[in-house]
Amino acid sequence: MTRYRDELKASPDFVPFVNEISQYPVVTFVYGAHDELHNNAVILRDECIVALDITPINKINENIV
Repeated sequence: MTRYRDELKASPDFVPFVNEISQYPVVTFVYGAHDELHNNAVILRDECIVALDITPINKINENIV
């Protein structure tokens, strides 16, 4: 999953995406992977949280995307 994280950071579309979602109070990431904890939506969520310097609303059960 490190490769996807690196791709996100290198993408010229990541910062505009983060800026766009920062305008909304709730953002839902939908995924189709069978593994709830290890998929690209979770990595995308985590990288957005870091980029926005926020605490997830649902910190206790943050594996729900």
